[in-house]
Amino acid sequence: MLRLLGLGALSAALLAGPALAGKPDAEQRLAQFEKTGKTVTCLSPPMIDDITPLSDTQFLVRVGVSQYYLNETHGKCSGAASSFNRLQYTIHGGMLCENQIVTIVDNSTQMPGGACALGVFQELKKKPAEEKPVQP
Repeated sequence: MLRLLGLGALSAALLAGPALAGKPDAEQRLAQFEKTGKTVTCLSPPMIDDITPLSDTQFLVRVGVSQYYLNETHGKCSGAASSFNRLQYTIHGGMLCENQIVTIVDNSTQMPGGACALGVFQELKKKPAEEKPVQP
């Protein structure tokens, strides 16, 4: 099954990469989370709601409403974080797994560009919101 990201509900997140002004960079975005130390090698595509390239080597994967994973790719996915590109991958065996190849496709020309292999999916936990002091 060929899976294109950048269509439907995923398009806004993928097309509006950190290259756009006002978007937080990878470090700022990841500062909202802490690693739990748990990893998985595969995720079921129907469970994946969003894959946001934070950089050419880091993808933030949202599963459901509040579950997140960080995927640090094996090698650089040149152009992944560009708002002019989208991610494309093929599902083998019904799962998106470590070492599967992700291709970067130019939205205007439909030409493939860079490609890289996925790493393990590192579970993230959102940090609690900082409490603001109550003013009397």
